[in-house]
Amino acid sequence: MTRPCKSKQVSRVRPRKHFLS
Repeated sequence: MTRPCKSKQVSRVRPRKHFLS
């Protein structure tokens, strides 16, 4: 589930990538 806002956040936050999965 990738949101427009989260998309930018995940771009800089690598460790939290699994959080979106």
